[in-house]
Amino acid sequence: MSDAKFVLEHFYYGQLVTNNKPTGDQRILAMSAGVSPKLAEQAVERVTLPPFMTSKSGSWAILRGRNRLMPFLMVQAQQGSMGQLISHYIFITPDLLKAIFGNLRGLLSMVQENMPVFDKPDNKLKPIEFLPPRIRTNDEEIDDILELMTLTGNKLPTIENLLGGIVKGTPVIIQGAPADLNQRVQFIQGLLSLLPSSARYGVTFTTHTQPTNDNDAQIRFYSDDVPPTDATVFNWTRKQMLGIVNEDPYSHFIISQLRLDTELVIQRNNAMTAVAGWRFNLGDKLSDALGYASQRVRVDEALRSSQPVDKDEVSRILAEDPTLSDELRALYAGHLVKFSLAMRDMTLADPVAMLLREDSQLERIIWRQMEQSLNEGQGWLLHETLIKWITNPLGPQGQDWVDLTHRAGLSRLKKLVDEQDIDGIGDFL
Repeated sequence: MSDAKFVLEHFYYGQLVTNNKPTGDQRILAMSAGVSPKLAEQAVERVTLPPFMTSKSGSWAILRGRNRLMPFLMVQAQQGSMGQLISHYIFITPDLLKAIFGNLRGLLSMVQENMPVFDKPDNKLKPIEFLPPRIRTNDEEIDDILELMTLTGNKLPTIENLLGGIVKGTPVIIQGAPADLNQRVQFIQGLLSLLPSSARYGVTFTTHTQPTNDNDAQIRFYSDDVPPTDATVFNWTRKQMLGIVNEDPYSHFIISQLRLDTELVIQRNNAMTAVAGWRFNLGDKLSDALGYASQRVRVDEALRSSQPVDKDEVSRILAEDPTLSDELRALYAGHLVKFSLAMRDMTLADPVAMLLREDSQLERIIWRQMEQSLNEGQGWLLHETLIKWITNPLGPQGQDWVDLTHRAGLSRLKKLVDEQDIDGIGDFL
């Protein structure tokens, strides 16, 4: 858990209470100093959450604010102790959501079973000081996934469809769930645990809503309302799926790991966290970022186990992906050089040259690999490549590379002489 606190601005919106009875229309009741009336009005216009009468805490949501001043909103709505309608709006940032790593239970500390009663408007509030919860352990995330399996009747195709809906941006609607807030949060928590932590912060949800509330949440809990036709629907009671079927490479990959071992899901997601985060920063959609991350993991594992891989994909990843560890970068580069030597086409290894100056360990690995090939009589193949590499302003430098290039040249010349290739010797000289 980080020691850094987040200071959160917030406000209440609802009915005044006079003589123990709600009076008048809903209005702004109280604000912290960082909230202007205009910003509060914009937030209410953006999100109106219906209270959930059968749940003690009412309804709860995290939604996008669609505004630089309110990137995300946490909203709770309930019918208060005096029968008044009241909602609590908290302005939260992407940094806060990233800091909790998808641990929604850590946010429940800001959910109130009974909100304050206001008998007059224009009340002043102190900002909320929020300390992020500790990071969940692997075992806790495994427990959340196992609980999701139980809640869905252990139907992995159902989980794959639900996860695919989140990844692809299809509204996911849950009908017939128990009214208890914790059970609904548990369901969402299980789905989030199937995502890399860097992908969780943008997933929005509401624990209760109605079709008339246009709040754009990705995960929505309905009562018996008729869901929209463009949604993926899960009936909690029947353990049944309806609506849109989502086919998604990332979701298929994760469920394939889940079929083998729940712990594999956590391991794969940990491996994908930095990769997916990098792709998000490039502006990728969730589906594109996770699709790339899952494919990267497949390529990583194929190289580690000496399985066939697409050379162009290896080359592209090596050239573009800054999230490769030192170990993986050496593995990718070594594979490209080895493959290029085997195919007698060193142009396939050109991306390697650009990495060597900034990574001395990788440079030594590739230098030794090239020297071994030279000693095995492949100087004729290496010479032109080495010239191109050392004359590249961003390529490897130093006397070792110059000496290796000279030796490759002599080896190439010797081969031409041995073959009595007069034209070749002339071109070489």
